[in-house]
Amino acid sequence: AEAAKQQHNATVQQLSPEEEKRIRETEARVVGMHSEMASIHSELEAIRKASTMDVHARKRDIPTLKEAANRWTDNVFEVRSQIVQKFGLTANEVNQQLELPELDYID
Repeated sequence: AEAAKQQHNATVQQLSPEEEKRIRETEARVVGMHSEMASIHSELEAIRKASTMDVHARKRDIPTLKEAANRWTDNVFEVRSQIVQKFGLTANEVNQQLELPELDYID
């Protein structure tokens, strides 16, 4: 490492002032990019951790969400049944009039 540094210094001494300035600017940009890359890696790691926690939270919510969806399905079936009884329509006619999709319970 020391030999490489000495060789670098010897090479720099042979450069014109403009070339030395350009090299210093380039080295400064490289240092800045390394710093930026380290910052981005930290941010990415934080996002990964948050994403993992979010996935676990969403998985815990699944049973409650299924229950809610099935409750809504029950309600739609009940409303459709009431309309069929009150107005003498068939279930298919009610589905067409209300533009209801095919409904089924979520397992």
